[in-house]
Amino acid sequence: NSMNFYEHMLVEKKDKSIWLLQRNVQESFSHDKGKTWTPLDTLPQFKSANSRVYIGRLQSGNLLLIYNQDNAQKMRKDLTAYLSEDDGKTWPHKLLIDERDSVSYPDVAQNSQGLIYITYDRSRGGEKEILIATLTEQDLKKGDFVSERARKKVLISKSTNPFRKKED
Repeated sequence: NSMNFYEHMLVEKKDKSIWLLQRNVQESFSHDKGKTWTPLDTLPQFKSANSRVYIGRLQSGNLLLIYNQDNAQKMRKDLTAYLSEDDGKTWPHKLLIDERDSVSYPDVAQNSQGLIYITYDRSRGGEKEILIATLTEQDLKKGDFVSERARKKVLISKSTNPFRKKED
């Protein structure tokens, strides 16, 4: 259904095709530099909470996928990072970033030393937080935050509403 084609991320595969993933973990491919696309298809191994995913290539050449591995598909919980060493065919490595409800919209940057920064939000209607996690590819391969520079659930911003009436 083209009406649900939103919040997509793109990555170039090693064969030069373009792989598109959209928010409820459906995929499409282009083999002509984006002029035409295959019909959207569901990735059966990924059950999403209907929230935006992140896909990108790390400096190593491996692919990083982050999304809500929420099997109930409704709470946007279990924000999880997956690592593929075979250009997206398999995803053998995973690391739970944040298990809480209402965590979503991951984005990623990697510094020149290989440290991966994952930002995401939590509880838009409640806590209104922006958080960051830092990790390495080795952390992903071990499935845990074990490296010296690894951090999780670090609060970097919390919204306050200046227009809310204060209680006397």
